[in-house]
Formats: sequence, structure tokens, C-alpha cells
Amino acid sequence: MRFRLELSEQTQSTVEEEARRLRQENERLRQELEALRETRETPETASDEADSGTTPPPEQQEPSQPRSWWRRFFGLE
Repeated sequence: MRFRLELSEQTQSTVEEEARRLRQENERLRQELEALRETRETPETASDEADSGTTPPPEQQEPSQPRSWWRRFFGLE
């Protein structure tokens, strides 16, 4: 019985830690999404970049890291 109690406590601790990690990841992703929305809603920054000619078209840019599946799924990049 004591073994089952210890196992239950360990399981609960693991679940709580995973929940905490997921909450942090969720918050980070919300902030990232909000930043993306702000950049898309600001038309003057897009026109300034287009006028300067310093940014190559997206198909010519090399990604610094692979896009995550959820970015591809929701079309965020």
C-alpha cells in the first residue's frame, strides 16, 4: 500500500511538472502569435520593407531553422 502511495505521489509530481512546462510553452506561443499579428497588422512596416528593397522575396530567404508543424498548419510563416 505504501508503494502505491509513493508511486501515486511521484506520478502526480510528474504530471504537475509537465502541466507547468506546457503552460509556459503556451504562454510563449501566445506572445509569439501576438507579435506576428502585430507585424501583419502594421501596413507601414511592410511598405517600408518593400520600398527599401533590402529584403529578398520569401522564396529566396533561407530559413534559420525548420518551421514547426503548427506554423505550417496555421500559415503563420
